[in-house]
Amino acid sequence: MLKHEGYSVGKYHAGMTDEQKKLFQEEFIYEKINIMVATNAFGMGIDKSNVRYVIHNNLTKDIESYYQEAGRSGRDGDKSECILLFNSQDIILQRYFIDKSRNEVNEDVINVKYEKLNKIINYSNTSKCYRNYILKYFGESDVIDNCENCENCNSISNLKDITIEAQKILSCIAKLDNKFGKTMISNILKGSKSKKIIDYNFDKLSTYGILSDYTVKEIKNMINLFISDNNLEVSDGEYPVLKLNSNSWEILKMNKKVFMREQEEEKKVDISIVKKNDIDDDKINIQLFNTLKEFRLNLSKQRKVPPYVIFHDATLTELSKYLPITFDEMLEIKGIGKKKIEKYGNHILEIIKKFKQK
Repeated sequence: MLKHEGYSVGKYHAGMTDEQKKLFQEEFIYEKINIMVATNAFGMGIDKSNVRYVIHNNLTKDIESYYQEAGRSGRDGDKSECILLFNSQDIILQRYFIDKSRNEVNEDVINVKYEKLNKIINYSNTSKCYRNYILKYFGESDVIDNCENCENCNSISNLKDITIEAQKILSCIAKLDNKFGKTMISNILKGSKSKKIIDYNFDKLSTYGILSDYTVKEIKNMINLFISDNNLEVSDGEYPVLKLNSNSWEILKMNKKVFMREQEEEKKVDISIVKKNDIDDDKINIQLFNTLKEFRLNLSKQRKVPPYVIFHDATLTELSKYLPITFDEMLEIKGIGKKKIEKYGNHILEIIKKFKQK
């Protein structure tokens, strides 16, 4: 699809030969292609500094894996994004992988794997700062609550008070003595007439059907949010159960309110109109930037090194923004020192001079 839309794109997966994988990998490093659609095995040994987007198409097994893969972007210090797309099927798949390893490791290792999986699930559902969550996970204590950069911190979505819904959910968990998981709890609250609920007489509970206006998925989403924000606990292991904690009781006593971001209306993106160059037109001259980029590519071919070894994108961006006309001015540009000027200074000034004369 991306190729059809005019993007230079490659692929990388286990079904390809070593020669095919090596070819695409080198084309990506030398910027003959700009996008790679790949499994997570791609890029482990690649130190490509100017990656701008890393898009995960499913949940990773733990935060360590996510952090490592997300960290492949923005190594040159320029702004980059990591986007995580996931759904409940990803959790089922990761649980399957954990269970499959039971014959190879002991039960303590299995429990650690489940605990780590729960942490990445919580990260994916939290309404709080994503950066804050990751830093705290890795032991940082002195972190700010708002990084002013992640989706949660920058979201303009409306906050909806769901304290009443939270009380209903927590009350149902309490009535079942903290012994069941979110699927059973959600089905009871929805008012399901499944055989298991009828056989256990759960349809006689006062909380049965009290959230019938919501779908089971919506109820589960609220439960996931409560877990992520430490308003509810979930046990580790193959069959996790929901448990009330001190925050849960504060909510039930009306001493604490709970809010949830209202989902924005989903819009189908027409990929054909997505801007192919992610440099801000208002800040730099795109034409000059592309000319410098072509100059860098030609040099990389001559010297047989990746383009980012010659200049980072950040350097080309500043050259296109500030238009230096002397070596002294060039030394003020990020990523340019005396050695770079000796090698490439005259060529760059000539390019800028020609651009200014147009």
